[in-house]
Amino acid sequence: MNVAGLDLASGFIQFWPALLANHATTSITIDIFLFGLAAMVWMVMEARRLEIGFVWVYVILAFVIAISVTFPIFLFVRERRLRALGLAREAAPTAADLAGLAVFGIPIVLFAAYTLVR
Repeated sequence: MNVAGLDLASGFIQFWPALLANHATTSITIDIFLFGLAAMVWMVMEARRLEIGFVWVYVILAFVIAISVTFPIFLFVRERRLRALGLAREAAPTAADLAGLAVFGIPIVLFAAYTLVR
């Protein structure tokens, strides 16, 4: 039992209809699922191109954990593979890149942190 009085199965069953509760949640749900699909197709194709093993583990973990966790892990593994193949290129971000990332990234991280602690 958790704090809300739901076991894991009941919580899972109630979770899915909540994703489509209104236009906002439906839009976000579709957006996340379409991004997830694009990321998974790209991960499989890139893994095959670079001969990265166990790509389906990343795909399965995207559903079990979250695509926001597994996609960056795959990118890290991809970067290591590119380095091993001698195909990696260093590219330093510009000041404008850093400013843009700060403008968009800081509010996202703050919102995520606020959501987790509220």
